[in-house]
Amino acid sequence: MERSGDGVLVDRLATINNNIVLRDADPAPLESWLDRNGLTAKEAARIQPMYGFGDSSGAVAVLIAVFSFVFLPLELLSLRVAAMMRPDSDRQWMAAMSYLTLINVMACGVVAFFAIRLFAPFLP
Repeated sequence: MERSGDGVLVDRLATINNNIVLRDADPAPLESWLDRNGLTAKEAARIQPMYGFGDSSGAVAVLIAVFSFVFLPLELLSLRVAAMMRPDSDRQWMAAMSYLTLINVMACGVVAFFAIRLFAPFLP
């Protein structure tokens, strides 16, 4: 918008909300700019860059997917590994499972971080 020569409009919108989302904005101040650039409000909202995770539902969906497809299989694998260790007591079994679960949680955190970064352009 600023590159098209409407720096004044950009400044005015920035004073209202610097990270304004077009689909939530009042279209009145934007109508002339949209007309000059041949866009509808809906098209402009679709091509607007994303400013973080205003609506975090997409990030939550990624976290659920990571939990379902990464954490649960790793936890099942951990049960198998702990059984192969043949712990002598319940205390050793709990220690092994606690250690493996902690590793799984950290691994899922790393996977979730990169998955959210990777899918950020596609999230709502």
